[in-house]
Parts: sequence; C-alpha cells; structure tokens
Amino acid sequence: MPDNWLKVLTDTEVMIFAIPIVAILVGGVIAITKILFSHRERMTMIQHGIHPDYPPEEEEPETANSEPSTESYASG
Repeated sequence: MPDNWLKVLTDTEVMIFAIPIVAILVGGVIAITKILFSHRERMTMIQHGIHPDYPPEEEEPETANSEPSTESYASG
C-alpha cells in the first residue's frame, strides 16, 4: 500500500468508481433493512392476532350534537 493512502483514495479516477459502488451498496443495505423491519412487524401483528392485510377498522367520529352514550355507565 502506498505511503499516502488518503491521496490515492481521493484521486479522481478512484472516486469516479468508488462513489457509485458505495451508493449501490448503501441502497441495498437500506432496502434489506426495510424488508426485515416490515417482516418483523407483520410477524408481531400475527402473533397478537391481527391480520396484517386487513385495513384498520375506522371509528365513527362523535358529532357535537349527539349526547354521550350511557351504556358504558354501570347501574348500580
């Protein structure tokens, strides 16, 4: 290895090839990480009994004119 390795690495001819190679490698690592995290999320949803492909249930928003429900109050 040359004595001045930093000068060799920052040479124009080396950088022309190094930048695209590093970009491709980093993009691949990001893609694999995203796939692994989404797989882990799906497995966790399945373990908790949630179907990962069903859309989430939408809650009906309460309107300002409606009275609050008394069904949740315990009579007693």
